[in-house]
Amino acid sequence: MRTTFKKIFCLLACSIASFCFSSCEQDDPAPGITKEWDFYPIEIYLTLTGENGADLLNPETPGSYAALATTATFRDKTYVKDEFKEDDMQKTRFYMPTMYGIRTFLRNDGRYALVFGELDQAMIYNDEKLTIDWGNGTQDVITFSSRIKWKGDTPKNISSYKLNGKEVAKDTSHPTIDIRK
Repeated sequence: MRTTFKKIFCLLACSIASFCFSSCEQDDPAPGITKEWDFYPIEIYLTLTGENGADLLNPETPGSYAALATTATFRDKTYVKDEFKEDDMQKTRFYMPTMYGIRTFLRNDGRYALVFGELDQAMIYNDEKLTIDWGNGTQDVITFSSRIKWKGDTPKNISSYKLNGKEVAKDTSHPTIDIRK
């Protein structure tokens, strides 16, 4: 009986000691160990509104732009609306921004929108031009700048978006730009 008690006591003492030595601290990592940051990719959302507030990307709206051959040109590459190929995806275990071009989607509020992207938010963009050709002879130009600014070890997105030269959004990697027609 005494031997069993000693074995149980020894096992309990070893368990408590191993728990105490393996517990985590809440302090900063040890010197030389750095933090890694992942950033959401940049996506630019576009809504298209008519004179009377109509959703011009909705295929059921009279005068809709939905069936037009809309394209987006960025850095000398033209993307056709809703023509993404699976072959364009990067094959990796890590999440990397994937350029889907420009595509249509239905938002939670029932409006249709276009989204352009994804762009790597960790990159620096200075006065980049995204030209939307609506397929009916009209175009809109979105100019944007984006970078990450560090304050100590905390990142902040510094960005600005202009529609045809007029600022429409700041400090976001997911702006929604409403274009009036």
